[in-house]
Amino acid sequence: MLDLGATEVLIDGGEKSPVVVPYLQQYVDGPLEAMIATHPHADHIGGLIAVLDAFDVEKTWTNGQTNSTQPYIDFMGKVNAEGADVQVARRGDTIGVGNLTFKVLNTVEPLFSDLNSNSIVLMLSYGNVDFLFMGDGQKDSESSMIAAGQLQDIDILKVGHHGSRTSSSQAFLKIVRPEVAIYMAGTGNQYGHPHPETISALQAIGAQIQIYGTDNCGTVIVSTDGKSYSVSTATACTTPAPTPTPTPSSTATPTPAVTPTPTAAATPTPTPTPTPGAGAAVVPWSVIGGVIGAAIVAGFLFFLLMRSRTKRGLPYDAGFLIIPLPRASTKEEGKDVFYILSEGRVIRVTPHQNDTAKS
Repeated sequence: MLDLGATEVLIDGGEKSPVVVPYLQQYVDGPLEAMIATHPHADHIGGLIAVLDAFDVEKTWTNGQTNSTQPYIDFMGKVNAEGADVQVARRGDTIGVGNLTFKVLNTVEPLFSDLNSNSIVLMLSYGNVDFLFMGDGQKDSESSMIAAGQLQDIDILKVGHHGSRTSSSQAFLKIVRPEVAIYMAGTGNQYGHPHPETISALQAIGAQIQIYGTDNCGTVIVSTDGKSYSVSTATACTTPAPTPTPTPSSTATPTPAVTPTPTAAATPTPTPTPTPGAGAAVVPWSVIGGVIGAAIVAGFLFFLLMRSRTKRGLPYDAGFLIIPLPRASTKEEGKDVFYILSEGRVIRVTPHQNDTAKS
C-alpha cells in the first residue's frame, strides 16, 4: 500500500483475510486510485476481492494472464462488476497515479511458463529515494531485466517471491544493492519462506543492509519525504538466520599403498678361516662328522692333559676351552690336529704328543 496525501495505490492484497479492509480504511481517502495485481495467484489476489467490495477502485492493472482457480474467477468477477478501467502492464509502460510514476520492468513478451516469473515488477522513484517492487518475480525475471538494462541501484527492495530461494540471485542483488530489504511471509508458513539462502544472499550485500519480514516484524512501514526515509514496524524484529556455512569435513588423505621391495636372496657368507687367538669360531654343518670324530680324540687328549697338568702341579679348575675348528678334520703328517685355548695361549696338540708349541 502506498499513500501520498489523497492518492493511494495498492499492490496486491495477500490471501483472503478479514484484516485487509480494516487496515486499508485507515489510509484510503475516498476512492482507491489504483489497484495492481502482479499475477493471478491466490496469495496475491485473494485479499483484493474484499477490497473491490469495500472501495471504489478507479483503475486496475494486471499482467494479462488468467488462471482457473476459484480465487482468480472471483477476483475477475469483482473487477468486471466494478466497472473500473482494466489495463495490462508490459515492460516499458509507466503507471501514473497522481504525483507518483511507476516504471514497469516486467512482465515481458514472450511470457515465461511460470506465473511467478511473469509478475509485474515496478520501479518507483520519489525524490532521491528509489523503491523496487518485485511481486513474485524469480531469477529468470531478474536475468531478463538485467539483460534489458532495466535495473539500477535502489534504496528499498520489496523482496521477490516471499524470500524464496527462487529469487534474489547474486547477479541481481549486485546491481540493485538495496539498503533495506522487506519480504512478506506468514509466520510458520508451509513453504519455509524466507529461505535461509535468500537471507544469506541479502546479508552478503554488505553490513549496512536492514532486513525486515512480516513474519517477525508484523506490518512494516517506510516513511519518506524524498530526501531520506525511516522504517518502523508493528513489533520488535528479530534478524532472520542465514544459512550456516558448512565446515568442510577433513577428508583423510589416502595413504599410498607401499609396494614391498623385493628382498634379495641372502648370499651365503663363507665361513672365515679362524685366526689363532681370535676367539670362538662357528662350526659349519659340513664338518659335523669331523667334529664328532675329533670329540673322541679330544676326550683322550683331555685325559692326557689332565694327567700332564697334575704332574706339573696345575689345579684341575684352571680355565681352558677346547675349540674344534675346521682344521680338526684335516691331516697333518697323517695325524689329527687340534687347537686348545688355555690360559691365554693357543696350544697345538696332536695325538700321542703332549708337548705344547706357541703359534
